[in-house]
Formats: sequence, structure tokens, C-alpha cells
Amino acid sequence: MQIIRHRYQRNNIGKVERVASVLAGALLFARGIRTRGWLGTGSALMGIAFMRRGITGFCYTYQALGISSADARSASGIRINEAVTINLPREQVYRFWRDLSNLSSVIQRVESVGPVSSANRSHWILKSADEKRMEWDSELINEKENELIAWRSIAGSEICNAGSVLFKDAAGERGTEVKLELWYRPAALDGEDPTEWIRQDLKRLKARLEAGVLPQTEGQSAGAQKPEDEQSHSDVVAKASEESFPASDSPSYVH
Repeated sequence: MQIIRHRYQRNNIGKVERVASVLAGALLFARGIRTRGWLGTGSALMGIAFMRRGITGFCYTYQALGISSADARSASGIRINEAVTINLPREQVYRFWRDLSNLSSVIQRVESVGPVSSANRSHWILKSADEKRMEWDSELINEKENELIAWRSIAGSEICNAGSVLFKDAAGERGTEVKLELWYRPAALDGEDPTEWIRQDLKRLKARLEAGVLPQTEGQSAGAQKPEDEQSHSDVVAKASEESFPASDSPSYVH
């Protein structure tokens, strides 16, 4: 599995400093317009830079130095990209993921996923590391059969998130390449980083599908615990799969 992590440009400038940057930038720009020659040009460009800094709330210098004067709650979010190749046809992998009730069997922190009143909405229950339950509703915002599933949480959700899963034929007829992109607000998870969860969950997905150990959700209530013997078998399958996992990953996933 090749893991690609990207972080959005998170606000690292406080409100007061942003206002000051915009005002200072406007003054420098006005001065540059009135001044001729290189001095005027330099002043105008510096003014534009300061205004951009204030408007966006992001400073490259602060980022390089690890400085932030912004309230942590103003962070725009974190984005994580990961990919895995599963040695099965694209249609089969897509169908498994599209039945959202299957996901609680491979996503360890997700206790259950169930439908709500709208056909395009689902209700999620997740447990944090300290056993705290968090719930939210999501809606599908884009879907292409056997190709793409995209979603976002409903406004006001306890965990603000959005993402997409892309299914494409892997090179060399090696099955299906699954590309997962997730965006979330870190404040919702109290500092926990879900990157490793997702990596392990994709391994579990690969092991389940390739070994044919598919979850039996029919007739079970949402979030029902798997029998102990089934859990043991799944763990054995996952462990065996990990040994050959890197060799079967797609080497060409670039952002």
C-alpha cells in the first residue's frame, strides 16, 4: 500500500493579525501605485502579499517555522489520500463498498452504518480511542456505478468530514485499484490521527475480499459483533495478507 498524505493550508494567523495584514497591505499597495520605479513596484507587490496573507489567513513563513497565531478551532481541515490494490474485479469491489452496512466489518472504529429517511443518506456511529461514541449523518454527493462514490457529512454533524472512493482497473490486469480521499476537521477527534486507522482498514478490506471472507450482514442488527471464531479467522487472514501486501500494491498512485 502506498500512503499519500496531504494537509490543506491550515489557518495559522489570528483574526487581529489578519486584519492588520490587510490594512498594511492596502497602505503599501497604495504607496506603491503613487511611487515610480522599482521602489514603487516592490512596495505594491509587498502590499499584495500582505493582503493575501490577511485574506487567506495563511502565512508560508509561519508554516516553515511551525508558528501559528490562529485559534485551533479555525483550522480548515486535514486531508488524507491512500490507495490499495485488490485482486478482484472492479464491479465486485464497488458492490461491497456501496453496501454501506458492510463497512462496519472492516472499518474498526465504525460501530455501525445504517440508512436514514433519504435514500442518499446514512447514519454513522464511531467509537473513539476513549470509547466515546460519536454520531453523524452523511449524504452521497456523487456516484458513478463501478467507478466513484463521494460523500459529505450533513451540516452540524458531530464529525465534519467529506471524501470519495475511486475504483479503477489496476495496471497489468492486477484487479482493482481503490483510491480513498478523506477530509475531516481534526477538532472532532480530539487530536487523534485517523491515518493509521485507514491504512489498517484498507488492509482488512483487501484481506476480506481476496480471501472471500465476506461479512454476513443479512439478518443481523446494525453494529452486531461477529462471532469469536469468525473474528479469529479474520485476524489470521489479515495477518497472512500483510506479509505479501506491499508486493501487491500499485506503484503508480501519484497525486
